[in-house]
Amino acid sequence: MKVVIIKKYQNYNINDIVEFADGFAKNFLIKKGYAISLNASTKKMIERRNEQILKTNNINKKNSLKLKEALENKPFIFELKVKNNVVFNSITKKDLNKKLSKMNFKLPNHSLENFKINSIGLTIVNVKLPMGVIANIKIKAIPNE
Repeated sequence: MKVVIIKKYQNYNINDIVEFADGFAKNFLIKKGYAISLNASTKKMIERRNEQILKTNNINKKNSLKLKEALENKPFIFELKVKNNVVFNSITKKDLNKKLSKMNFKLPNHSLENFKINSIGLTIVNVKLPMGVIANIKIKAIPNE
């Protein structure tokens, strides 16, 4: 019997079409809610669901690309305390996250890589956005004497 997996089961993913023995499919997979039997209506349902997933993925990809462009075009300038050519503080992921939230960029904490900038100049930091998009933020550290 061919079934459509509707809930994660072992190494099968959602919407996988798999053939199992009739008894196992009916008495376990369908009864426990892991699968539904495959017929014409379920095939159409899978096709519609896959189309919706594809549309939302395209929309999310476009949004990520827009966010990437916005992040890469904004200047991120931080001041570091310097005395006698010695830097006394640093710029961290937390500082950048605060500045991003002030500029109305809401990013998950895990999207920023860990870094510590304790030198004057330009540094590029990678930001992992949804759908595999990576933005390169330019952080400019200037001295504050």
